[in-house]
Order: sequence, then C-alpha cells, then structure tokens
Amino acid sequence: MDRICALFFLILTVCSPVASGADIADADVKRMVEHINQRFDDFFRRQQAIAERDAAREQAAKEMHGVREHHSEILEKAREDFIKARKAKVIDPSLEAAWEEQQKAWREQHRVARDRFVQKRDHVQEIESHGRKIPGMKEYDLED
Repeated sequence: MDRICALFFLILTVCSPVASGADIADADVKRMVEHINQRFDDFFRRQQAIAERDAAREQAAKEMHGVREHHSEILEKAREDFIKARKAKVIDPSLEAAWEEQQKAWREQHRVARDRFVQKRDHVQEIESHGRKIPGMKEYDLED
C-alpha cells in the first residue's frame, strides 16, 4: 500500500505543471519545489525503511523463539537425566540420633533458663505489690 501511494505521488509530482521545468522561471520557486520533492522522497524512503526494519525484527523474533525453545528442551532433558542419575541420599542413623540428642539438650537448657526468668519476674512483681506506691492520679498530676 505504501509503495502504491509513493508511486502515485511521484507520478503526480513529475506530471504536475508546478513541478515541470518549463513553467518555472524563478530560481527560488525552483529550489522550493526541489526541496519539497526531496522531503517527499525522503519521507517515503524512511517509511519503507521502517517497514523493512519491522519485518526484519519480526523475523528475528520468530527465529529467537525457536532457538530459545530448543535451548529450553535441551535444559529440560539434562535436568531429567540428572534426576535419573543421582543417587538417593543415605541418612546415617548415628548422626540423626546425635542431632536429636543435641536438640533435646538445647530444649532442656532453654526450659531451665525460662523457668529462672519466670521466677525472677514473679519475685519482682511480688516485691512491687507489697512496696509503697504513688497514687496514680497524683503521679501523673491528674488530681486537683
């Protein structure tokens, strides 16, 4: 479609009485017409270049899609081969028992520390409850 329009306008400018050299006497008008014709030609050359570039980009995108899909298939096959070839992990029962023993000791240690904390907290709260207190309203100057 763009080529048909370009050809139509090119024929129109060549056959136009304004663009013919016989009718143009003034040099300035002749330069203006040449400039207009150059702009016209450049515009359609640019449009054609853009269309060609877009077509090339689309073709390259299609090629890259195929390349990426092929690469993805290779990776998937390698992953499946790796999964088939790897050996099952054997867990050493003695290491597992040692780890469980460490966890048990850790839990006991933290339970003892928590019990000590609770005892200290309760002792402090008991001392505070039997001690002298500032009335709340006076402490915050809320009482007249």
